[in-house]
Amino acid sequence: MKTLPLAGLAGAVLFSVSQFAAAQDDPITVIVTASRSAETVDETLVPVTVITREQIERSGATTLPEVLSTVPGVVIVRNGGAGQQASVLLRGTESRHVLVLIDGVRVGSATLGATPFQHIPLDQVDRVEVVRGPRSSLYGSDAIGGVIQIFTRRGKGAPQSSLTVRTGTHETGEVSAGISGGSDAAWYLMHATAFTTEGFDVCRSESTGVGGCYADQPDDDGYDNTSLSFRSGGRIGERFEVEAA
Repeated sequence: MKTLPLAGLAGAVLFSVSQFAAAQDDPITVIVTASRSAETVDETLVPVTVITREQIERSGATTLPEVLSTVPGVVIVRNGGAGQQASVLLRGTESRHVLVLIDGVRVGSATLGATPFQHIPLDQVDRVEVVRGPRSSLYGSDAIGGVIQIFTRRGKGAPQSSLTVRTGTHETGEVSAGISGGSDAAWYLMHATAFTTEGFDVCRSESTGVGGCYADQPDDDGYDNTSLSFRSGGRIGERFEVEAA
């Protein structure tokens, strides 16, 4: 069996101060990615798709690329099974022309140049905003195809805990646990996920040739991913909030 390195979702402490939009209390869907300011979907002039946490849970998807594949104009290109690179293309542009933000921070791979969607645990995603079409005037040349912004979950309501266990074929298993809570004045959330699978042989020679790999590698392509996320913050006055994540 070929051993792959442990892939983790690295966390950095980020302090951000953002103006609190009163429109957040409105039941109408409010977005911030299209114009970098709060506005409703009806007010924006560009095509936008918003995927909420409720929609993610109802979809039955287990990975972020599976969720994004349901958005019109989005094409997912996979290079194998679990843990392999998954590229996201918007409106026919290349993956390097799609800007990806997580809670307002640009993300990308230092080696592949593309965002490692396959390493982002879906349990930690609260909502996704997909803006289709050029946004270079606001975000730069890497937003020619559009912008995808991922918002992570944050605590709300009474203190609560969660535990999820999944299992599947190819000795696949996943365990996730978390604690969260909060109010309008302050909130917190801590979540951990561990995923492992023995995988399957991606490059296997058949009688018709080698399946796209141009080499015969008779081994299982396993994958392990362990991630830990933390998010805490509070509101200062009526217009500002501070967060550490």
